[in-house]
Parts: sequence; structure tokens; C-alpha cells
Amino acid sequence: SVLDETANVIEQFENIDLQELSKEIVKSVNYNGNDSKTDEVVLPDKETSNYEDIESVPLPTEAGTLVNIVDAGTYILSINDIDTKVKLIGIGSFDTDAAKKVEEKIKEGDTLYLEYDEQKIDEQGNTFAYLFFSDGTMVQDWLLKNGYAKSETQTPNIKYSAHFEEVEKASSYKN
Repeated sequence: SVLDETANVIEQFENIDLQELSKEIVKSVNYNGNDSKTDEVVLPDKETSNYEDIESVPLPTEAGTLVNIVDAGTYILSINDIDTKVKLIGIGSFDTDAAKKVEEKIKEGDTLYLEYDEQKIDEQGNTFAYLFFSDGTMVQDWLLKNGYAKSETQTPNIKYSAHFEEVEKASSYKN
């Protein structure tokens, strides 16, 4: 299925450009003679695609509308008409300007996309997720690349831990 193929691509490439990969998948879906989609997806191979600029993964299907920014690592999203407190996975501490920078980047009513890891909800009812802007950029990557945050491994949610550490090493985080 498309989801299985997408999962395989995620495992093969640490950094995939969401928009580009999504476009490639859409272009590559096979159609049978009566215009109905088949489940088979033909992904482009590395030799014929622009994989050198890959930085993120395909947008998850779960979306939420931004209601409020609590701080740079905590957001209130309306998901299926339910206000949900979402905490970023993999981010530990923030630059003093991080919340202000996030508020400049996204506004109330913007759509964010969620990807979950092993532990989706904690004892306090907070939802843990990797968040993506509508352009496909992962919020965590944006915070780390711009030096607004520091990575922190949060077991059992470790899917992107090594990736976040690499992004942080290349960033300008000073604290």
C-alpha cells in the first residue's frame, strides 16, 4: 500500500523533502485502464531523483489547526474538533527567543501535521508528536537548524533522535 511504501522510504532516507517526495509519489502512482487507482506505487530511484536536498518525510495524514502556542515546545491544536495539548518530541531546552520566533512563523488557524512515535500520550494527557509545517518542514528541525532549541532524547520516542543530534551539531544553538 502507499503507506507501506512511504514507511520504506522513511527507513531508507533519514532526511526526505516532504513536498518533493509527495509530488513524486503522486506522479508515480499507477492507474489501471478505468482511471481508478491501484495500490501499487512506483517510487523514483535515487539516480533519477533530486535526493541530495532531502530534509524531511512525507506529510503525515493527521492534521490539527493551531489554536494557541503555549511555548516553543507546546502547542494547542484542534484535532477532529478537540483541543489537544501537543508537546514536541526530541526537543529539550529552548533559546529565550524561541517562542517569539515560532509565533512569527505560524499563526492561529494554521494547519500543522502530526507524526507519532512509540508513546503518544503521557500520564497528564499530553500528546507527544513530531510536528510539520504545511510546507513539509518538521518543526523540530526548524527549531534546531535555527539554533532556537536543543535536542533531547525522550525514550521510548527515539525515531529521529540521531537525526536531531546531527541537526543540532550543525546549528547555532548557544545555551
